[in-house]
Amino acid sequence: MALIPSAVQLRCEDILAAPLLSIESISGGDINQARLLKTENQSCFLKMNTLPQSLQMFETEAKGLQLILQSKAIDTPEIIHFGTADGTAFLLLSYVSLATKTDVFWQNFGRSLALLHRDNSHSHFGLDHANFIGSLDQANDFETSWTAFYVNQRIEPQLKTAINSGCLNKTHTKAFHRLFNQLDELLPQEVPALTHGDLWSGNFLVGQNQKAVLIDPAVSFAHREMDLAMSHLFGGFSQIFYDVYQATYPLENGFHDRMDIYQLYYLMVHVNLFGGSYVEAVNQILEKYR
Repeated sequence: MALIPSAVQLRCEDILAAPLLSIESISGGDINQARLLKTENQSCFLKMNTLPQSLQMFETEAKGLQLILQSKAIDTPEIIHFGTADGTAFLLLSYVSLATKTDVFWQNFGRSLALLHRDNSHSHFGLDHANFIGSLDQANDFETSWTAFYVNQRIEPQLKTAINSGCLNKTHTKAFHRLFNQLDELLPQEVPALTHGDLWSGNFLVGQNQKAVLIDPAVSFAHREMDLAMSHLFGGFSQIFYDVYQATYPLENGFHDRMDIYQLYYLMVHVNLFGGSYVEAVNQILEKYR
């Protein structure tokens, strides 16, 4: 039982109203520790962290999961509890039993994401609270235009962090500002859509019903092409997914030509989380828009 602090174990047993019969270490990403907890009647997924911001990270993660779940377009794990115990923050979720991906899964996923985007909008781009992408702060102050939101709430905070750390320099700042001046012409106008915000292959699960279960969101009402662009960044999804999405809620022509503009945000996040190995990819995109 030493796989979790005793205080966390006691809190989980209190929340679940049952003793833990087993605790297993499982994959939980790059930031958090993760455990599979089993009682006599249920299995749960536990995330833990001792970073100063970890309780707020788990609180906003829970809010994001709830927003997605309320859409009724796509599944997420059930939120059981988040809190702290003796200095360790934790998030307790229902455990999702996994299945193997089939073509039906990709069809369901493409359709569900399209419906999430199409049927869940807002008057402004943003969110009523800040949240996180990974362990980095993500600002969500409301903006009336997508380009203003993307510049002010997405790129500029990441650029400032990268400049302060020495990963990027003033030459990069000039290159970004040249791109900013082109965004109104390059990006199509769209209504704000509820987006997952960090949609790569590590942030969805395959449910037993061959439906996607979204995890680790960084939600906001943003341009829906952000989710599609992120999905392409590290290898992409099945073409079936993209075909069904397009059939359900078509993108404007030219998405693949502008996809790298959205990917800049995620690459900048990786620069700030993992260091300079992602700088060259940023440089290549900026060079395209000189």
